[in-house]
Amino acid sequence: MKCAKSLARALVLLVFLAFAPNAVWAQSPTLTSHYIEMTDGVRIAADVWVPAGVEGKGAPTVLFLTRYWRSRVVASQSPEADVNFDRARLFAKAGYALVIVDVRGSGASFGSRVTEFSPDEIRDYGEIIAWIAAQPWSNGRVATMGSSYLGNTAELAAIHGGDALRAAVPRFSDFDTYRHAVFPGGVPNTVLLKAWGQIVGALDRNDPCVAAGPDCDPRTVTPAGVKPVQGSEALLTAAVADHATNLDVTDLVERLVFIDDSASRDGDPAITFSTVSPSLLAGQIDRAAVPMAFWAGWFDAGTADGALSRFMTYKTPMRLIIGPWNHGATQTVDPYATPAPKGVQPTVPEQYEQIFAFLKPYLVDGQRQPLTPEIRYYTLGTGAWRTTRQWPPAGVVQRALYAADKGALALAAAPGEAGSDAYQVDFSTSSGPANRWTTQLGGPVDYGDRASSAAFRLNYTSSPLARPLEITGQPVVELWLTSSTPDGALHVYLEDVAPDGRVSYLTEGAFRLIHRKPSRTPEPFRQFGPSHSFKREAAEPMPADRAQLVAFTMMPISVVVAPGHRIRLSIAGADAAAFARIPVTGPAPVFGVRRGGDMATRILLPTAGPIALTPAVPAAASVTP
Repeated sequence: MKCAKSLARALVLLVFLAFAPNAVWAQSPTLTSHYIEMTDGVRIAADVWVPAGVEGKGAPTVLFLTRYWRSRVVASQSPEADVNFDRARLFAKAGYALVIVDVRGSGASFGSRVTEFSPDEIRDYGEIIAWIAAQPWSNGRVATMGSSYLGNTAELAAIHGGDALRAAVPRFSDFDTYRHAVFPGGVPNTVLLKAWGQIVGALDRNDPCVAAGPDCDPRTVTPAGVKPVQGSEALLTAAVADHATNLDVTDLVERLVFIDDSASRDGDPAITFSTVSPSLLAGQIDRAAVPMAFWAGWFDAGTADGALSRFMTYKTPMRLIIGPWNHGATQTVDPYATPAPKGVQPTVPEQYEQIFAFLKPYLVDGQRQPLTPEIRYYTLGTGAWRTTRQWPPAGVVQRALYAADKGALALAAAPGEAGSDAYQVDFSTSSGPANRWTTQLGGPVDYGDRASSAAFRLNYTSSPLARPLEITGQPVVELWLTSSTPDGALHVYLEDVAPDGRVSYLTEGAFRLIHRKPSRTPEPFRQFGPSHSFKREAAEPMPADRAQLVAFTMMPISVVVAPGHRIRLSIAGADAAAFARIPVTGPAPVFGVRRGGDMATRILLPTAGPIALTPAVPAAASVTP
């Protein structure tokens, strides 16, 4: 029952797109619904909200391409009762028409889904944009926008968007679906694959109980399913019948391991999570030269890591905002704020103001001036926003802290023969129910005080900082490791240990041991730190009792750690809150972490200045018995 309630809450947030306006707006746009026929005959469902008074002038249009039903059936037929009315009124006040579309094989649209973001679906985006531009209420200029899945559609629309697509605002989207969402470090993110798969499966069946909880009676639930186009129940029934052959996303949990495994319903080897991601379509997106403003959060899965790779890969100038946010920027996440901040900063209306200010030159004024590339990012521990045109920012250098005897994290590796610390993996170890991975289903992020869970991980802790330390970028972990099993997973955390003993989560990295071999060839997009292909041919089991270098990159963060606080490298072999157990069966691995000599386990921190430690005695190691 708890799982069902969680899925219901997640679905409510997903269906209503990125965020909902919370103010009363003055103008009342008109609503019509349409089927837009694609060149292959598939009909796509669209709701069109047009501001009053655009007759003879034409309105710029913002397009949302959604996987989560463009709207739901409600008791009243009045446009004011529609779930999107407040949003449409907000856009109308700003002078924009709003079009919300059920993508191919979902909602009230016809067609079936061989995969997510299929080539056919991406081609549809261009045809929908061309249809909008040709309407009498349109001024011929369109922007795409959305969060999460809708953020990916907003970006991918550039491939076939043509001259009518003038700008895009993709928020909290995945640059590479395998690396940044469902298999970070090659470890299966089961909370996302399973829960999200169940949600979209229910949506595709037009299950009216999908967001109503476990006690729902489908005969009485309100709202009741996806809204038909022009009120036609017959057409809706026919469209939903097309969805019966959609890819079952939950099936991928069992059959997908490597990045080159098929993510297609039919096993097509040409369709993988990466081939339908912006990471491998960057060249086509670049050629479109559509100005884009991306949003990401430090505490939202791998969206910030992907956004930074995107920024340093694309030739087309773009803007990037990275805040202290959960998925969708509905919550400010700040481990240094006491009490915890309520709501989000900037507020939702303020976020819309920023978005409209970005869109106006392109959609309203019709300008085509080049976009100045810029990253605007928030630094935890300072309350300040900063800007840079490169990543990492100028002046940031990777500086090492080394695992040492008695659980220390030191400025230099111990000379001589390497020592070793044993760690027995506990598969019940968890990062908690509200983490950077579960937030992708719509919830908050709250790691709390991690002091009480420290005993379930292997910890290396520095002596107190002698002066403030700014960490901005992607830390890199280099572990010299033995394993009692041929396969396993590492879940490694960077933490701040305060003088009063409170332990605050800063960032993390996950990695599956069989993927440790470095890439033979450069990846087609910019990465920060060690590169791994995650391909089947590169997989290699761990040898018995022979130390191997396992090097990988953690998720990015920008933070200033205060003097007197200590830096902690915390190592686990599982995260039951979000990830699959590796290995799936058999005994839990015993890891041996080498330190010193030629096998010096260390963490490389991207810092804006030297790491200065006091001579205080560090804490002892904390290892699961």
